[in-house]
Amino acid sequence: MISKTIIMFGIIIVLSSALTGVVVYHFTANSNQATMITKTATPTVFQGVTRTYYIASDEVKWNYAPTGMNVITGKPLANDSVTALYTQNGVDRIGSVYLKCLYRGYTDDTFTTLQPRTAQWEHLGVLGPVIHAEVGDTIKVVFKNDCRIPTSIHPHGVLYDKASEGAPYNDGVPDSEKPGEAIPPGGNFTYVWNVPERAGPGPHDPSSILWMYHSHVNEITDTSAGLVGPIIITRNGEANPDGTPKGVDREFVTLFTIFNETRSPYLADNIKTFTGEDMSQVNMTDPNFWESNLKYSINGYIFGNTPGLDMKQNTHVRWYVAGMGGESDIHSPHWHGNTLLIDGMRTDMVELLPMSMKVLDMYPDNVGTWLFHCHVNDHMQGGMLALYTVEKNNGTQGTNSSGENLKIGFSTDVANPTTGQPTQLKVDFINTPTNSIEEHVDYKVTVMKGTTQVYSTSLLHTADGSVTIPYQFQDVGSYQVVVEVDGIWFMPVSETAEFQINVASSYKLM
Repeated sequence: MISKTIIMFGIIIVLSSALTGVVVYHFTANSNQATMITKTATPTVFQGVTRTYYIASDEVKWNYAPTGMNVITGKPLANDSVTALYTQNGVDRIGSVYLKCLYRGYTDDTFTTLQPRTAQWEHLGVLGPVIHAEVGDTIKVVFKNDCRIPTSIHPHGVLYDKASEGAPYNDGVPDSEKPGEAIPPGGNFTYVWNVPERAGPGPHDPSSILWMYHSHVNEITDTSAGLVGPIIITRNGEANPDGTPKGVDREFVTLFTIFNETRSPYLADNIKTFTGEDMSQVNMTDPNFWESNLKYSINGYIFGNTPGLDMKQNTHVRWYVAGMGGESDIHSPHWHGNTLLIDGMRTDMVELLPMSMKVLDMYPDNVGTWLFHCHVNDHMQGGMLALYTVEKNNGTQGTNSSGENLKIGFSTDVANPTTGQPTQLKVDFINTPTNSIEEHVDYKVTVMKGTTQVYSTSLLHTADGSVTIPYQFQDVGSYQVVVEVDGIWFMPVSETAEFQINVASSYKLM
C-alpha cells in the first residue's frame, strides 16, 4: 500500500538541520528510485559588537624557570644533573633565559603602555593576551611588530579575508592584496576577523571554545620564538559584557609544547649573550647541547614554575588546553586529585597533537595542591610539570546590602552544599544603626544559576526578621542568591543584596 501511494502521488521526505541545511528525498510517480536534492539553509546571523585589541610582537628575555627551583621536588635546579642540563648556563649551555619574540597586549595604538596582566591571567606565561569574543562579534587587532624579524598574526577558527589571514603562500592572490601576511620590523597592520556561528561552539560543545593565533611568516621559527596566543569564543547570548562565558568562575589556558630553541631565529644571539661564545665556538654536534635547548614547557615554564593555577573548591573551572610543535609534541595532560568533563565524558587526562585545542570543565571538590603534567615519560623528565591548587571554600555567609539603614545577612546551614542535599537558606534582616534584627520585612528571594532563574519566592512577609527557606540544589557550580526587600514596617523600602553559593557534587571520593 505504501509503494502504491508513492507511485500515485509521490512523497517528499525532508530531513533538516539548522547547521547543515536541508536534504530532500523526492520519490516520483512510476518510480521506486529516490532523487536527493540538497538545499543549503541560510545560517543564523548574529549582530554583536566590535572588540579591539592592541597587540605587539616584542623582544623579551624569557626565563623558563624564574624561581631557580624544581618546584615539584623543592630542590634547586642546579643540584640535579638532569634539571641542570635544561637550566644552567655555561661555555656551551644557554641555560634557562632566552631572548624570544612574544605577543604582548597594550592599552592603545601608541604601544607605549603595556596592558597589565592581572593575577587571573598570570599563568599565561609566554602566551599572548587572551582574545575573548562572542558569536556575532567582530575582532579588530591593531598590531605592531617590534621584533627584528617579520611577524604576523594568523588566527584559527574565525572568519577572515586574504588581507587578514596573516600567512604568505602561493595562493594566486597578489601580495598587494595581502598586507597582513608579513609585517616588517617596525611595521603596523590592523587585522579584522568576524565571528560567525561556525566560529563558535558547536551543538555538543560547552558555552565557549578555544582557538589559537600565531605568527605564520615562517611558522616553525616564529612559533619557536614564542609567537602564539589564545582566542576564546563564547556562544551567542552566553557571554558576559567582556566576552567571557557566563557561569564560569575561572578560566585557564595551558599550552603544552617543546620549545626548540635551536630553531629559534635568535639562536646565535642567545649563544653570544648567555654563553659568551660565538656560534662557531659551540659544539653544535653535541647531543647534550641540542637537548639542553629543548624546553618541555607548560606556557613557557618548566619544572613546576608555572604560576597562578589557583582556584576555589566547588566552583566551575574551565580549562582550555592546546598543543604545538613537531612530531615529539604528542602530549597527555593529566590532573591529579580532581576530574573533568569533556564531550560529556569524565576523565583526568586528555590527548593533544600539535595545534590541538580542547576544552574541559572541572568542578574541583578535592582541596590541596596537585600535580598537573604531561604523562609522556621523557616529557616529565624534561620538566613538563606544574602544580595547581584548590583552596577551601568556606561556604556562603556574610552580610551585604545596598542601603544605609538595613543590612541583609545570609548563610547556609551546611558550609559546602552538595547536589541533592537538603539545604536551609537563612536570611536575617538587620537594622544598621542598632545592629539588631529588623522586624516586619517584606521580601523576595530568587536563586539564579548564570542567567537562568532556578527558584523564586513570591513577595513574602516576616514578622520576626529572620527566615529559613528549604532548598535542594540540583546541579554543581555557582549560584547567586538575590534577596530583595520591598518594605519595612509596612512602609515602602527598596533594598537588594546578592550572595554566591558554590555547590559541589554529592559524589564523594573513596
